[in-house]
Amino acid sequence: MRKKSNVLFFLISLFFFSYIFLYIFMFEQLSIWINDINSCYSVMGLLSFFVNHIHIFVYLSAFLIMSYGLTKMIFAIFKAVKDIFFLNRDLNKLKKRSFKKLLIVDSDIPLSFAFFNRIVLSDSIIKNLNKKEKKAIFYHELAHLKNYDSIKFLLGDILLSVLPESIKKIIKHQLIVFSEFYADRSALEKVPEKELFNAVLKLKEIKNNYPQGASFIEERLNYLFEDENIEINKAVFVIQMIPLVLFIITFIYRTCFCGVM
Repeated sequence: MRKKSNVLFFLISLFFFSYIFLYIFMFEQLSIWINDINSCYSVMGLLSFFVNHIHIFVYLSAFLIMSYGLTKMIFAIFKAVKDIFFLNRDLNKLKKRSFKKLLIVDSDIPLSFAFFNRIVLSDSIIKNLNKKEKKAIFYHELAHLKNYDSIKFLLGDILLSVLPESIKKIIKHQLIVFSEFYADRSALEKVPEKELFNAVLKLKEIKNNYPQGASFIEERLNYLFEDENIEINKAVFVIQMIPLVLFIITFIYRTCFCGVM
């Protein structure tokens, strides 16, 4: 699961850099396309002009769509920075006890997550779990910490902002699922299955009253003790190919003036 999580994050990063490379390439051709349109419109009929320049209009439309995606990404960056600042501020306000890698906060909301270089647990988690169950949760979150999952989720959320929201949710969901399953498998190397199962089951009961605290618990219960092979969604590979295909098409037509190759 760790390998698949890392591969999926690599594909997300590769898509983003391909996207940026294609955008820069298209931007460099923008003046050529516009000059071509200006110079040819006056000597062609409207229908002939449109037919012979339809590829350029397609490129311009793609460029505008990609510009909109990059604008969304810029806003996502600002939002991420703001959210990190406020979350860090709130955690410091709620802090009750702090250890090397563990922060206990005063909150009735069940919180258990890895936040950059530390594990955050709330009072409600500590009070409702026994010592062995708390140990299971700790090792689960420690696996997230060692795999830099909080950073991957943050960067993934930003990089995927260039995609439509529905596609973004599918890919991000799969990235989180892989990471959760890996963290559970890693925790099982340190604690018995029974303790981890009981801990996850209790978390499910506690978090039923706090939807904002849910963290794919249903899926974790379904797969935690089943040796199922969950593959990366094939749609991810298709999406990864989109910038490459667009780049090839753009490269082929970049010297096409007035419909002549």
